[in-house]
Amino acid sequence: MKSNKLLTLGMISALSMGFMACSDDSSDSSSDDKKANGVTCEKADECKSGYCNDQKKCADKPAAD
Repeated sequence: MKSNKLLTLGMISALSMGFMACSDDSSDSSSDDKKANGVTCEKADECKSGYCNDQKKCADKPAAD
């Protein structure tokens, strides 16, 4: 009886750890794909700063007037 409970707990624990590992990997990879300031870009979502300027370079967003 005890071995069945331990086996069940072990399986639940292993599944939980597997799901956590999968979710951690996906969030890390998307942030690594962003470009630094000064790097050529086509659109703002490619840049870490979230801004692609008129010269098609990632840059800090200009201050709002």
